[in-house]
Amino acid sequence: MDRGIESGKIFDPPERTNYLPWVAHLDAALSAYDVHYVIYHREPKSWQRSAWNQAFKMRRVKADFETWAKDHSDLDAPSRIIEQFRGLLGERLHVLDMAEEIGADRLMGRFILELAGVSQDRIAEVVLPPRENESLPLASIELLRLIHETGKFRGVRYRTLSRLFKAHPELVAPNPKPARKKG
Repeated sequence: MDRGIESGKIFDPPERTNYLPWVAHLDAALSAYDVHYVIYHREPKSWQRSAWNQAFKMRRVKADFETWAKDHSDLDAPSRIIEQFRGLLGERLHVLDMAEEIGADRLMGRFILELAGVSQDRIAEVVLPPRENESLPLASIELLRLIHETGKFRGVRYRTLSRLFKAHPELVAPNPKPARKKG
């Protein structure tokens, strides 16, 4: 059985995006509990770009976005998958627009906490963690793509490079400022 739904595969051709059996199996396994399902969705084109970016950073994808997008071009897939799940799960499925819950000073997951019965006062006390899912600058992505092709950086070494580029985008800035001369 499939291990779950990877964001990068959501935009696969329709014959490869049948997640209904997986959700039905999960729902049957949890049938003794009062389970609710929450799906965060977003505008398909930005979601598609984000799915590629995530897969690229995790080394599941080596192709540039345009090449990858040709094979993952089903922009209607997220809506179709959600409707399939709605048919199975009914009122237990909650579909939220990610843009409405994410942003500065807003807690992603607030709805889930409310659904779980956490009080508004307790939710207000949650300290927002720093955002970690930032897109890499295009120059960083291009450099990482070239590194992918060499095959010499794997595992921890690759993740270290990715984190370095994310933390210091100036390292791969298209027009870096010249260093100042001392003295």
